[in-house]
Parts: sequence; structure tokens; C-alpha cells
Amino acid sequence: MALMSEPVVSLKDDTRKQLGAFLRARRESLDPQRLGLPRSGRRRTPGLRREEVALLADVGVTWYTWLEQGRDVNPSSTVMAAVAKALQCTPTETRHLFVLAGLPPGEAPQATGCEGISEGTRRLLDTLMPKPASIQKPNFDIVAWNDSFGHLMGVDFNAIPPEDRNCIYLFLTPSRMACAAWQA
Repeated sequence: MALMSEPVVSLKDDTRKQLGAFLRARRESLDPQRLGLPRSGRRRTPGLRREEVALLADVGVTWYTWLEQGRDVNPSSTVMAAVAKALQCTPTETRHLFVLAGLPPGEAPQATGCEGISEGTRRLLDTLMPKPASIQKPNFDIVAWNDSFGHLMGVDFNAIPPEDRNCIYLFLTPSRMACAAWQA
């Protein structure tokens, strides 16, 4: 009686599969319209298409497909940071993504309250006080604000995770959801 042996799977192969599963789960969880992508016919899969992630991350479609399929590719920290940003990963998810990609988690970009905003732009927002002012991306994600804008919206933006700082989402969220001490 011959014993059947299971195929030997290296840790690296298993890690690549986990990376692919994580990327796919993140991709499928995103709403293309919320990211400002045009609606283009019927979608066969939920969330973003691989082509859209590749476009947002500024990487090749084939390369991203191979990464998601768990093939043996060696991404750089810069490329993985771009993929994490395209998939709107939280800082914790970005560190996890770096670990799965075999990169030091310390190389993952650190989140800041107003990332990508110059000091001059920051001063301009503060100069506009007491008038409310904010800087938003095309998909209405709020990337910078002054205190008056926070008061106008009734929100402490520093207490909200960056991925939840979206003007439309905040506007359409009922007030009782935004206030922890809401009395019915």
C-alpha cells in the first residue's frame, strides 16, 4: 500500500498566497464610485477591478495580477506603499501588507493628519479662520481642514480615522451616529 504524500508548501509560498488573499479582500471591499472612478457598465465582481487598482497604484496590470495571484514577484517598499494607498489600507493594514510582502514593517509610510499638504497650505487654512475651509480630494476625502470647518461639520477630524474623513459620508451620516452621547 503506497502512502500518498502531500505536496510540500514552503512558508514563502503560503505567505504569497496570504498576500494575494489580503489584496483581493481589500480590492473587493472598495466602492469604485466612492473613489471617484466612473461607472462603466456591469461589474462581474464586487469592488474594484485589478486594472483599476493597478491604475490607482501606478503599476502594471500584469504585475499587480501576479502579485494578487501569489506569484513570485519582489515588490519594493515604494510600490507596496502605492498599492496600500490605492487600496486605502489603514496604517495597521499597511504594516500587515508589508510583512506579507517580506518587507520590513518599519518601511511602511506613517499616517499624518494632513498628509501631502505643504506648510504654506496649512498656514493658508489657518489664515482663513474664522471662515471654515478644507481641502478635499476629487472623491471628497478630506485631507486638510481648519478648526472652523470642524465646528461647522460638528466633527473632531483628528478623532476620525483618515479613511473615514469623507465629506459626503459625514454629511449623510445621521447626527445621532456622530455623537456618542446622543439622547433619544
